[in-house]
Amino acid sequence: MKSFVLALGLVTGVCGYCGASARPDRRTVTLKPGDNFIDATVVITDAVRYVSAPGAKSRVVGARILKASDFRKVTDPLVLSRIPEEGRGSVHVCDFRSRMGAPAVFIGGRIGELARWPNAGEWAYVSSGDVVCRGVKTGSRYTGCAFVLSDPRAKRWNFASGVRMKGYWTHDWAFSEACVGSFGTVNGTNDVVTFSYPIPYGLLSTHTLGGLAKRRYYVFGLLEELDASGEYFYDHEAGRLYVAAPEGIGRLGEIAVCDSEGPVFEVRDASGVEFVGVDVAYRKDGFLKLSGARSLLVDDCNFTCCGASYAVEASGAERCTIRNTKLSVLGAGGILMDGGDRPALRRGENLIENCKVLHFGIIKRTYAPAVRLEGVGNTVRGCELAYAPHMAVAPVCNYGLFEFNDVHDVLLETGDCGAFYTGRNWFKGQGQVFRYNHIHDLGKLGGSSCAIYFDDCQ
Repeated sequence: MKSFVLALGLVTGVCGYCGASARPDRRTVTLKPGDNFIDATVVITDAVRYVSAPGAKSRVVGARILKASDFRKVTDPLVLSRIPEEGRGSVHVCDFRSRMGAPAVFIGGRIGELARWPNAGEWAYVSSGDVVCRGVKTGSRYTGCAFVLSDPRAKRWNFASGVRMKGYWTHDWAFSEACVGSFGTVNGTNDVVTFSYPIPYGLLSTHTLGGLAKRRYYVFGLLEELDASGEYFYDHEAGRLYVAAPEGIGRLGEIAVCDSEGPVFEVRDASGVEFVGVDVAYRKDGFLKLSGARSLLVDDCNFTCCGASYAVEASGAERCTIRNTKLSVLGAGGILMDGGDRPALRRGENLIENCKVLHFGIIKRTYAPAVRLEGVGNTVRGCELAYAPHMAVAPVCNYGLFEFNDVHDVLLETGDCGAFYTGRNWFKGQGQVFRYNHIHDLGKLGGSSCAIYFDDCQ
């Protein structure tokens, strides 16, 4: 892993954003042209300004970039015997020993698709007639869920090494993962899949509020299903990354693998930190984390390809601004902004303005909004929030303001939901204002989606 190069200097003069005098102690970090690789989290505890090199394209990269020459075609007969016959000639392998279990993989500017059945864009289904056990409620979860999976492909899977599934098991707003404990005969019924640990709400266990009669799911992380271009499988024990590339590995685009923990940048109890014109790509645990940040500015930045954490996550923030910034291709949510003192109703005065948050909730498909606003007195203004399976905004902010936003193409695979989803807690939602927002082209699974949803009549 290469280190990134810094050019340091002092910021002087007057700030063009708020008119205040610039801090004489603030350093400038100028990123070198090209890629600046960051492995361990950069922790910021004092005033600093990050900018790109003048007149050049700079990018912060939070992962390792693999070259086409790092891969070779699979020739091991034991491995080939597990790959579907139609894909055996197109799978490439790279030796890559991850430092943290399963790494995050990005292929061609997208979040890599773990080899799955059915392939991306399709679902397998469980109907009520397939259910062997809906689950026994244990606390808040259900144990022992089981159903018949009669598709002959299942007999090829190695259940002893672990088979995982993700699905909407009961509700069209609750997406969760299940691990298969066994596959076989149960009380005379053949081909029964039994989950090894509890899942929320069970398996078709309660009324689905007008949702689909059949429950949707897919199986993932199987070498035996590595058959579609751009899919991958990671063998942790062997330290090998397998990628399906029928058109050639070089034609898939850039392949990045992140096995680093933590965000790229973390700001701790600092004021006056700025990121201006900075592009950041590829990270599993988010790009920017703020803890007690004050008067922070993120302007004209581009954050793309994040794993299963919020791309930007702030707690205890005051007078922080994120604007003119694009966040895209996100495994979970976009921005979590928490600031202000709720017991004292002291405003945080944090602002998210003129941003684009696009293609989010790719891995965590429910409750991973483009923006989650918490605390008191924070604003989301003039943003485009679009392309997601579930909600766009989770407003949990007293006296929060949401105005002039363009929200569209969300709720694309969920039901009983809203583009703006709030309610169930009158205290945390008191004083919120929604005005002049354009909310359109929403999904209508089961006919139960809406623009602004105050859940449970609150």
